[in-house]
Amino acid sequence: MLARLRQFFQRPSRDPALAQLRRDIGAHPSSFPIEDLRPVLIPSPILGHENWIGPKHHFGSLPVSLTWAYLRPENTMMYLSFDAAASLEARGIDWRMCAKEAVQQHFVQQLWTHEFTGESGAVEAVALLHSDGLGPSRLLCLEALRRELPDGFLWSVPERSCALVISKTASAQVRSKVVTAIDRYYACADVPMSKGEFSDEELSGVVQALAASA
Repeated sequence: MLARLRQFFQRPSRDPALAQLRRDIGAHPSSFPIEDLRPVLIPSPILGHENWIGPKHHFGSLPVSLTWAYLRPENTMMYLSFDAAASLEARGIDWRMCAKEAVQQHFVQQLWTHEFTGESGAVEAVALLHSDGLGPSRLLCLEALRRELPDGFLWSVPERSCALVISKTASAQVRSKVVTAIDRYYACADVPMSKGEFSDEELSGVVQALAASA
């Protein structure tokens, strides 16, 4: 896979993101700061293949599954490879724990970007449409989301870069708005995911996998 990517990036590009990816493809993984490693949720079909380049946890019944990636400049990412993970472990670095701690330090700072309020003014649903493209990965902040929506919640990932979360006790008015938003994001998606709703309980296994060996 890396060999094919290197061939693809042989031609110079004026796109800053592509230029960054080209530089990173040729870099040694040890040059990436461990502080930039994050657990990320990406489309489950991608991680359903045996030839994925690095550690992963596949959840076939969910639209997203878990892997790890370095956040890089120009809003790009480099996925953690098996070789890079082995290099970190050889140096005594618990990369899983480092990435898990980064969830609290980075993702929790802004859990959502938009909110839907009921007649009382209380937040009943939120949208995760972060500029870094990792909105769905904020679903890993399970306990923080449960504190904000204490009656439990349902979540959807209509597009790979966004997620919507709604309280299980949300009003009919808010629910209608959220369903409309899910339909619109799914229809406009470059990578359509799922219009289905999943419960907060179904995220428990994903969160537990943060510190588990792949």
